[in-house]
Amino acid sequence: WKLPTFLEVESEPFSESTYKERKMDKFDGRIRLPPGETIRWRENPGIPGGRETNAKIVTWSDGSRTLCVGGNSHYDLSETRYKGDG
Repeated sequence: WKLPTFLEVESEPFSESTYKERKMDKFDGRIRLPPGETIRWRENPGIPGGRETNAKIVTWSDGSRTLCVGGNSHYDLSETRYKGDG
C-alpha cells in the first residue's frame, strides 16, 4: 500500500501515558492533519499478543475499498498494478 503524504503512521505502539496531542501545523511543505489522522496501533492488554489499531479497510459490496482512520476520516482506495507485479 502507498499512503497519501498527508497521512501519518506511527511505528511505535500508542501509549496514553506518553501521548502528546499535536495541533495542526505545516511540515516539509505538507499539511499535518489533526492527531486523529495518524494511524496508530497498540498492544491489546486483554488479549495476550493481540494488537488493535485506529484504522481499518472496509470492502464494499461493489468491490470498492475505503480506509477509515480514527472513526471520522474516510478515504477511497484505488488499486494500481506496477510493472513487474504478477
